[in-house]
Amino acid sequence: MPINIAAKSNPATFKAALNRLSTDITFRQAVLAKPETLTQQFRLSLRELHALRQAAIMSGADMTRINKVRAREIANAKATLTDIDIDISCCCCCCCGETAVVRIFA
Repeated sequence: MPINIAAKSNPATFKAALNRLSTDITFRQAVLAKPETLTQQFRLSLRELHALRQAAIMSGADMTRINKVRAREIANAKATLTDIDIDISCCCCCCCGETAVVRIFA
C-alpha cells in the first residue's frame, strides 16, 4: 500500500503524530516494524515525514526498514511524476549528512 502524503504541513497533525510516537510504545514499535503504519494513521507532508525521520535517527532508531520504505516510495514517485528537483545547496543540519532537498512536482 503506497503511503498517503499531505500536500502541505498541518501543525496539529504533526503534533499528534509526534506525541503518539513519543508516548505510545506499542505504536512506536509498530511504526518501526512497519513504517507505513504512521502514514495510515496520520496524513503528513514530506517535510513532516523528513522531520520525524531525523528525530528517529537522532534517537538511535534502527533505520533499516524506514530507509527501505523511503527508497521504495522515492522510486514510485520517480516512475509516476514528471519533474524532480534536487537542491544540493539547502541543508538544515551539516553534521547529519543530509545535504540535499528533493522537491517533487506533479
